[in-house]
Amino acid sequence: MSSGSRPRINPGHSTLALLIAGACCFGSIAFGVSAPQPANRAATAAPSKDQLLFFEEKIRPIVANNCFKCHSSANGTPQAGLELDWKGGWEEGGLSGPVIVPGDPDKSLMIQAVRYTDRQLQMPPGGKLSNSQINDLVAWVRMGAPDPRTTRPASTVSYGGSGKNHWAFKPVSKPAPPAVKNQAWAANDIDRFVLARLEASGMSGGERADRRTLIRRAYFDVIGLPPTPEQVNAFLADTSTNAFERVVDGLLASPRYGERWGRHWLDIARYSDTKGQFNRRIGESPIYPYAWTYRDYVIKAFNDDLPYDQFIHEQLAADRLVDRKNPAPLAALGFLTLGDHFNGMAADVINDRIDVTSKAFLGLTVTCARCHNHKFDPIPQADYYSLYGIFSSSIEPADRPIIATPNAAHADYLVKRQEMDARISALREQNIKSLFGDYKRDGAAYLLATTLPERQRAAFLAKSGADPALLQNWTNITRGAFRPGVPVFGIWSALARIPPERFAQQAPRVLDALLDGRPGRGGRAGRGPAPAQAQEAFDVSPLVLKAFDGRTPRNHADAAAMYGKLFARADAEWEALMGQVLDRALLRFLPRPAENQLVNLHNQSELLELVDPGAPARAHVLVDKPKPANAPILIRGQIETPGEVVPRRFLEVLSGTKRPRFDDGSGRLELAKAIADKQNPLTARVMVNRVWQHHFGEGFVSTPDDLGNQSSPPTHPELLDWLAAELQEHKWSTKHLHRLIVNSNAYRTFHGRRLVSQEAPQADPDVGDMATKQPQQSGICREGSVQPPALAREHPAARV
Repeated sequence: MSSGSRPRINPGHSTLALLIAGACCFGSIAFGVSAPQPANRAATAAPSKDQLLFFEEKIRPIVANNCFKCHSSANGTPQAGLELDWKGGWEEGGLSGPVIVPGDPDKSLMIQAVRYTDRQLQMPPGGKLSNSQINDLVAWVRMGAPDPRTTRPASTVSYGGSGKNHWAFKPVSKPAPPAVKNQAWAANDIDRFVLARLEASGMSGGERADRRTLIRRAYFDVIGLPPTPEQVNAFLADTSTNAFERVVDGLLASPRYGERWGRHWLDIARYSDTKGQFNRRIGESPIYPYAWTYRDYVIKAFNDDLPYDQFIHEQLAADRLVDRKNPAPLAALGFLTLGDHFNGMAADVINDRIDVTSKAFLGLTVTCARCHNHKFDPIPQADYYSLYGIFSSSIEPADRPIIATPNAAHADYLVKRQEMDARISALREQNIKSLFGDYKRDGAAYLLATTLPERQRAAFLAKSGADPALLQNWTNITRGAFRPGVPVFGIWSALARIPPERFAQQAPRVLDALLDGRPGRGGRAGRGPAPAQAQEAFDVSPLVLKAFDGRTPRNHADAAAMYGKLFARADAEWEALMGQVLDRALLRFLPRPAENQLVNLHNQSELLELVDPGAPARAHVLVDKPKPANAPILIRGQIETPGEVVPRRFLEVLSGTKRPRFDDGSGRLELAKAIADKQNPLTARVMVNRVWQHHFGEGFVSTPDDLGNQSSPPTHPELLDWLAAELQEHKWSTKHLHRLIVNSNAYRTFHGRRLVSQEAPQADPDVGDMATKQPQQSGICREGSVQPPALAREHPAARV
């Protein structure tokens, strides 16, 4: 149904009293009989975090993109009186009441409408939602339609929680360790913070664990492996006062420490050896052949106690920092590059890089601001696209840099590499010839033939020495619908649409529009809107544009001849451009068996890089584009609706309204420095919270990837800040954090019995939780691998 048209009304539909016209979503549904009433609001349980996440990721984008135009007070009077931009709106409903019955999709008019099962009740009118969107809406209603939007949207930006006054956005301070009564129990300042809370609640510190339990606990926590019987016996026999400290130092010096704690970081970095949803349309291999170099970099970084701020710098911008004599840190960029490829959707890849960066280092869900201002944290949509501009100004080069000296097996590898390259090249040339013939010699003839009357084409090509059977492939590759071909064939596609008898008059105007529309030519200011062909100039290669600049063909034959000169070029720049177009064409137009053969050979090539012992170590890197650019805000996250262009810069909540723009290349290095700045209140807190989590089973904040307004307050904010300041003051040393934690009495306490009364935690849950939080327990499963503690989710005081 077109916008503004009236929905069809079936006179025989006895319950249908009124259907408001307009291109709207669900408020147009207004029935003469009352719709089923929603469940009692007061009885509705508060949404869980998983439900809120489902709403934010699935439901909010659907209604924002399909309903708000007509059913949001921000866009004028909501049609049919229905507001879908807040919970109270759909609970109150439109002219005839609610359109959602929480818990019952089948009785919800909204679900009936989106299913399109009733010809008279189909919304949105512009077209049916996708099956996945409908399924998400059904699942949302079935779970009770949890909706955090409890107040009508204001005209100004507002945020949930305490907004910018949230504790995590305030500067880190280093409080003085509190005085305690039982000085003998406190082994270090961590214990003073813990014991002060215990004593204030009428509790006391517990006894130390026995030495056998203690050494096993330390081994599992620090290196992830159990001690040998000999190591246990040696510790039991050592009666010196610093025996345990020496064990801890030895574990932190073990190579196994980097493997254990590097594994934790690789989980944060969503490390994978494969690309997830790889781009089959371009024959992309599903594997990352050099992912292991990032894994090894992370392990080495932890073993070397690389300062955490440098760890951040290298993972975001190693390409701007490394010395050519020591390229090894380039592997750190795997943090950004080893994510899902999302079927080649560049915007989703960039979103993933923003997500992993903001969660890993800042503990913020910045990507919730992709389609709208963040609903809980003070992160406007403009901030998201400031970061988007940084990552969209970075590219993965085709040639991955070598980061280590080749080994003795390298010579054998080179022989295999040359053989593989020869096989790929031969098969590629064979496939190109099977689809397009000798394009360097006959390309101009094929182009011209596409403009001739159909009955003349075969004879013309045969006379020219070309194969008429291949003409359809040339038609396919030169059409604008084959987007990968536009860089080369965009001009031909525009000229070929001109009737021959009008070519002399229209060709100059078409070329003028194309050349004036290209970047750097200033457009057609003062001369009216450019024709549609001008937009193609932004995709047409400068090499092709230059060939036609100042040269106007008289007819299609002249234009084809100009292309023939381009096809005959043998320089590297042209060969690379034409090669890209032909490679994409092979995967689009080859018969399936030939396509599979080519893809399989490319996969074998990547496997050679992965498994051959002589293959050089390379890094999956990013580099800055030659011309970095700021990004526009995409209204509702849609690429078709660009808005204001925003500068590349850091988040306002962490750097102020007068924060500097990032103009040094893409801005990744400036971003890394802003994240690792000691004035940034989040970075140190987030890392301390992660380390504490892996030692005690849960962090000060239970959501390590989100310290924003939706997170619970820290169980012990003073200790969290004290440790964050310690991390910064000790040159961002993570091993220093481990020593403090593992050598504390809080860590070494015996937990074979309950340490506090049943009543104390109930009186003050935070005190009880902090006081009884126990070090992570580990065991060995039958196969010998480390098994998480069975009691990890029980009350900490019950762990043994």
